[in-house]
Amino acid sequence: MTFVLDLARPIEANGEKVASITLREPTVGDMIQAMEETDTGVAIKLLTLISGQDEAVIRGLTARDNAKAFVFLGKSMDAVTALRKVKANLDDAPATMTINLRAAIETSGKFCDRLELHEPTLGEIQKADHEEGIKRAVTLVSVVSGQIRAVIERVPMSEFAQASKYVMGFL
Repeated sequence: MTFVLDLARPIEANGEKVASITLREPTVGDMIQAMEETDTGVAIKLLTLISGQDEAVIRGLTARDNAKAFVFLGKSMDAVTALRKVKANLDDAPATMTINLRAAIETSGKFCDRLELHEPTLGEIQKADHEEGIKRAVTLVSVVSGQIRAVIERVPMSEFAQASKYVMGFL
C-alpha cells in the first residue's frame, strides 16, 4: 500500500526540489525505530523511513502536508493504538491462526508468506517478559510463529496488528 503526497509547495533539500513524496505502509521495524524518538521526532522519523526521503525534506512539510500523510498512516497508527488497548476474548479465541502476508518476506534466502500462530505457552510468554510495548509484541509474535525477529520487523503494520492482537490477547 502506497500513497503519493503532492506537496503544498516544493521543498528544496540537498540541491533538489521535491514536489511530491511517495509513502509506503510502515513495517513493524519502522514503528520500533520511530517510537525511540520523542513527540514530533516520532512523526519525522517515521515519515523519513517510509518515504525514503532525506530528513530535511520531511522537516519542510507544511502542517497540511503532514496531516495528509497521517490520514494515510491512520490505518497503521490505529493498529498501534489497538496493540495497546485490545484484549481478545479468550473464550472465542481460536487455538491457531494463520495470517497470509500480502507479499513474501525474504531473509537469508528463505521466504515467509504467512505467519502460523498458536496460543502462546507460558515459556513463550516468558521470553517476551523483559520487553514492553511493541517490542514485547514483536518478540512474542516471533517466538509463537517460529519466525526470526528480522522477518517480523518487516511485516506491514496492518498485518502485524492482527498477529499481535491474537497473541497478546492471551496475556
